Parts: sequence; structure tokens; C-alpha cells
Amino acid sequence: MSKSNKFIFNNYAEYFRLTRPLSIFQRKRLFNDLCPSERDFLENDFDKNGWEQLLIQNEINRRSDSIKKKYNKDLFLIRIKLSNNKKVKIKRSLWNHVVSTFADIPSGYLKPVLGGVVSRVDRDDPSFVILQIDR
Repeated sequence: MSKSNKFIFNNYAEYFRLTRPLSIFQRKRLFNDLCPSERDFLENDFDKNGWEQLLIQNEINRRSDSIKKKYNKDLFLIRIKLSNNKKVKIKRSLWNHVVSTFADIPSGYLKPVLGGVVSRVDRDDPSFVILQIDR
């Protein structure tokens, strides 16, 4: 589909760049106020250029950074340890928070952070869980 001269945005990248300062509500409202053909054009450009993967990865990174800041635990470093066949012991409350934080993101996108990670309650101290990679 070629861009019509009537369109406000040249592509999804321009739409994203110009609407990034807006709240999600404002961005959605603006998008819904566009003419149907421009919405279709932007949706096609979004799909064609892999924006979904990028935006979801950015959101995963943002949430991981938030956990790191709040709990001083780096999920990516934990994942590296687990990938090296090590087990990691963390507070059960932290693990519950991690699971709930990423619950709305499809599991396929979480592979770099949580892919294959399984937990079990520590027998010696039930307030902790032991993480490992399910092999």
C-alpha cells in the first residue's frame, strides 16, 4: 500500500517518534482519530517492519530495570547464571513479583529473561525459591 498525500505520518517510525511523549491513552486516542486508511497504513507498516518485537523487548527491559532498581537483582545476570547450569536462590516474594510483572507478555518474548526457568520452594527455608533451567 502506498502512502497517500493526505496521511499525517509517513510511516510507523514517524508516528512513534512524534507520539512517544504522549501517554498511552493520548496515543491511542490520536490513533483512533486518524482516518481508517491511515490507521491501516500504519498497522501494515508496524507489522512489516517488526515494531511489535522491538516495543515488547523495550517493555521487558523497562520492567527488568524496574525490578533491578527496586530489589537490586538483575534478571539478565540471573539468567546467565542459570544458563551455566547453576541454581539461584532468591526470595519467594521477589519471584512472585517477577512472575506477576511479566504475566501479560507472551512467553515467546520472555525467552532471554525467563525462558525455561522453573522454580521450586526451598525445603530449608520456604520464604525462598530455587531457580534452575528446565532441561
